Amino acid sequence: MKKYVSFLLVILLFSSCSNDDDGGSGDGGDPNGGVNIVGDWGLTGYVLGFPVDVNLDGIPNTDVLQELPCFDSTLTLNSDGTFTSSTTEIVITVDEGVTSADCGDLEFFSGAWQLVGDQLTIPDGNGGSQTVSIILSGNTMTYTSDDPAFGSSSATWTWTRQ
Repeated sequence: MKKYVSFLLVILLFSSCSNDDDGGSGDGGDPNGGVNIVGDWGLTGYVLGFPVDVNLDGIPNTDVLQELPCFDSTLTLNSDGTFTSSTTEIVITVDEGVTSADCGDLEFFSGAWQLVGDQLTIPDGNGGSQTVSIILSGNTMTYTSDDPAFGSSSATWTWTRQ
């Protein structure tokens, strides 16, 4: 039995953020200066709250990028408060009680974001929105979430260019 699961909604929580001291949507600037993070970002870390072995190599790992090196996600944060992102769909297969995963097609998403302090409001993919906390450090941003299916997980994005 195959079950298609997209981490798009999870990644969206990570992919549409900015740090703007005046609470606006961002107006450009150097992400290394911590003023805001308009530009292009790539996912460089995705850690789950518990180890999984979805590549069936016999070594459970909390790092999704170690388990599925084909998984990729990028995003572009625009100074007008909009964003675009692409994220690899993850295809989960359950066969006789054994769960494995592989990468599917890229999925694309766009929308608007708003940041007040460290509180980011983003679309939730279901017509509503969700507010989350982000942490910026140099050219990286991190988001942590608690999810019943994945435990406490975090994603780290690295700024690639403005």
